[in-house]
Amino acid sequence: MSVLLVAGLIALVVGIARTAGKAAAAPQPIGELGFELPAGREIRQIGAADGRLFVAIAPPGAPVERVLVIDVASGRRLGSLSPVPGP
Repeated sequence: MSVLLVAGLIALVVGIARTAGKAAAAPQPIGELGFELPAGREIRQIGAADGRLFVAIAPPGAPVERVLVIDVASGRRLGSLSPVPGP
């Protein structure tokens, strides 16, 4: 019986050691990212997903006219999304 307890304890320790090695790395700070904000526009909302930063911009007092898509790793602008009126 004690042999089974020792074997189970060893299996538990080995399992924990393997899982601890596979733990997700902590996010690294990205530093300072700079991007051009078009003249006369303000930031309305910011979101992030999958290594991309989404910045909704609009003229003061107007609805969002464009969402800039920026790569967080490089700070490079990937493109933009423009909402269009629905049918």
